[in-house]
Amino acid sequence: MTQSSNSFGNVKLIRRCGRVLIGVFILAVASNIFPLNLRSPDWGFGLSNSIVNSASLALVGMCLLRYSAWLDLQALTESGANPQILLYTTEELERSGNSEDIAIANQIKTEFNIKRLAIVGAISLVLMATWQALLVLAATERITAESSSVISGSDKQVQEVEQRIQGAPDQVIDAEWKKFQANLAPSLFTTELDTAAKRKELFEDLKKKNKQLRLSIEQQVAGARWNLARNALRVCLMAITYAWGFYGIYKL
Repeated sequence: MTQSSNSFGNVKLIRRCGRVLIGVFILAVASNIFPLNLRSPDWGFGLSNSIVNSASLALVGMCLLRYSAWLDLQALTESGANPQILLYTTEELERSGNSEDIAIANQIKTEFNIKRLAIVGAISLVLMATWQALLVLAATERITAESSSVISGSDKQVQEVEQRIQGAPDQVIDAEWKKFQANLAPSLFTTELDTAAKRKELFEDLKKKNKQLRLSIEQQVAGARWNLARNALRVCLMAITYAWGFYGIYKL
């Protein structure tokens, strides 16, 4: 009797631990679902990372629930019940009216529900892995659009400044030239130039800065794309790995 009570207590503890782990997983994921923003790639990446980072909790929790259900079923079938009882359907067991048969039927249903949750988890993770491709495409389009907007705005400013330089009085050009020379090292000072040459030098400096801005933006875009691809690949690999684990629970 004492051994039976201890076994029941152990199974109850295992089941409770499994439920707690799954509950923690649900809370961790739910905290990243709201506020909903289905059109935002950032929201999608945040949710995906939250799922794969805490999926181990759900996997272990599901294993514990599956194991506790198996222990319960073993205890029921070893308590003197007919060894062939597992060949009956749950409907047949429930119609028998026997309390032990009904308990076994309920336990079989519990195992079936756990296995169904496991396969749902596996399918959901596979779908999430494929979702990463869409998120990467959407994020890449957004980054490209933003960078193009910045470059276009910079080109427009260059054209406006060029027009102002071409139409500015000589006194303004001389003042801007002095500011330009002040930012140079003494070794880079040029000889005294006429106003037309100063205009040309100022414009060349403007184009050089715009070119540097373009290069900086391109490097940032390339870095952002690489980070997106790396994170998406990480999520895909982890999701597929966890999906394989959930599928294993389903097949047990």
